[in-house]
Amino acid sequence: MEQFKQFNASKTEVIHSLDNLQNLVGELEKLGLDVAQDIDKIKKAIGDVQADTLRIALLGAFSDGKTSVVAGWLGQVMKDMKIDTNESSDALAIYRPENLQDRCEIVDTPGLFGDKEKTAENGALIQYGDITKNYISEAHLIFYVVDATNPLKESHQDIVRWVLRDLNKLSSTIFIINKMDEVADLRDAEEFQQQSTIKKTNLLDKLQRFVDLTPAERKAVNVVCVASNPNSRGLEFWLEQKDLYDQRSRINELKRVTQHVLDGSGRETLIKKTGIDVVRDVLGKKISVAKDELIRFELLAANQRRDSARIQEDIDEGKRKVLATVGNLYQELSNLEKDLLNSIRTLPRDQVHAFLEAEIGFTKNDIGEKLRFRIDLLFSTAFNQSSTIMNGISASIEHQLDCSSDFADSITASALSASSRALSAVSKIPVESIKNGVFLARETLKNLTGYVYKFKPWEATKLAANISRWAGPIGAGIQVLTDVISVAQQQRAETELKQLQNDLAEVVKSHFAEPMKLLKDHDKVMEIFAPQIKGFEKILVEQEGNLEHLRKRQAQLTEVETHLSQAFGSSEVIEGEYRVI
Repeated sequence: MEQFKQFNASKTEVIHSLDNLQNLVGELEKLGLDVAQDIDKIKKAIGDVQADTLRIALLGAFSDGKTSVVAGWLGQVMKDMKIDTNESSDALAIYRPENLQDRCEIVDTPGLFGDKEKTAENGALIQYGDITKNYISEAHLIFYVVDATNPLKESHQDIVRWVLRDLNKLSSTIFIINKMDEVADLRDAEEFQQQSTIKKTNLLDKLQRFVDLTPAERKAVNVVCVASNPNSRGLEFWLEQKDLYDQRSRINELKRVTQHVLDGSGRETLIKKTGIDVVRDVLGKKISVAKDELIRFELLAANQRRDSARIQEDIDEGKRKVLATVGNLYQELSNLEKDLLNSIRTLPRDQVHAFLEAEIGFTKNDIGEKLRFRIDLLFSTAFNQSSTIMNGISASIEHQLDCSSDFADSITASALSASSRALSAVSKIPVESIKNGVFLARETLKNLTGYVYKFKPWEATKLAANISRWAGPIGAGIQVLTDVISVAQQQRAETELKQLQNDLAEVVKSHFAEPMKLLKDHDKVMEIFAPQIKGFEKILVEQEGNLEHLRKRQAQLTEVETHLSQAFGSSEVIEGEYRVI
């Protein structure tokens, strides 16, 4: 036949384009999107073209009689055909009739508008309508069977638009208005013609409203009126009286229109068109999913950026407060040291012992116990203030982590509600990454709680040496001061007082030297007063790592979405002249 002349060349062209599409969709799989079903669909389309199989899909509600239509069209009831008034077939039936071109298939679907369910092998429930939709997008020719009493119910509008517009099946579809015996006398040709005109006009008007037909499209719509099982006598009965059946059923009109569509469009065009339909179906879905995912990625990334910024602000503010606290501590120590040194310089001889015991702390073997206690108390107070600051940061970070986790959960819920089950894993990967980061951050916070202040603000070995150095002489000096009797002894006592004052000043300075030196070192200050900061900064690094992971995945997804959109928007693809995607 004429239409097969360029068939092999067209097959090669279609297969090449579908191979490129498969590679492109495969890129989405690397990003974690669930595209297994789409890749299977593309592979199946490639296999169909390679096998040179023309597939005709039967559409219609359970009660519209599509099974009897195909049986009448074939002129035989095949053994595995299920025909009853409820149209309750629960499996796809594939027929390979002998009266059509070689290797043609008719796929009888369970019903596009049915509410019955079947259970897949994995135990999941599948709506019959969902099964049907998968096969429609793969079909080269569609028999759309409707009831004569109410052709195309209002509830069919969305699915009709999907079939005719989204899948571009208008020229491949034959609308079959069945059960004309319920609205006309099949023996009265004039009445039948009159009712046929009414029903066709009714159907075309609804199509006009449903999908906004152009005048040319309306004129080109294929519509036939039949009575596939006149008066419900049964196909076995009618097929035994073929001439009468052909006359009453008008099934030959369906055969004529079918052959016209096949001959007019050509087998090459139909198969090539199906390739485009699969491209449009897969690309359309993937573009939609990719755009939705880009929105979710941006929401997650924006939330992650806000969280990281807030954590950084908390850390910076915490550092400022700790340094301010340490600055106050330094000032208090400096003031205390000055006060003690001033007191020592003007210390009367008779008050030395009392001053030592009250302000410094003095025993036979130790000097400075009370001073060390006072310094230690100031450090402890400052540390407690710093701990309060750190606890506030910890609580703030934990709140941010909770919000981040809740937001990730809300994104997951949004993805599940907006996408099909097959796409539910799309959002899961970045969300799980964030939630894992939240878990690790919480573990870090948990390890930072209960930090105990154990720091002693002086080096024990140096201080011990100073104590042993001064304890003896100062004790002897005090004894001299208390033993004064003669003038000579008084002169000696004055000398000893000055030496004692110098020694006491050195003792005081030695107690303050190391702590105040330490307080000038910001790194050591943070290590001692805010050791949690390192843990907080570790959390921040992990958050930044998550954000960078999101950025990379977002960039990858953007690139794929761009390629998909370019492929989908190409006029060559839409019009049927394939190019390399």
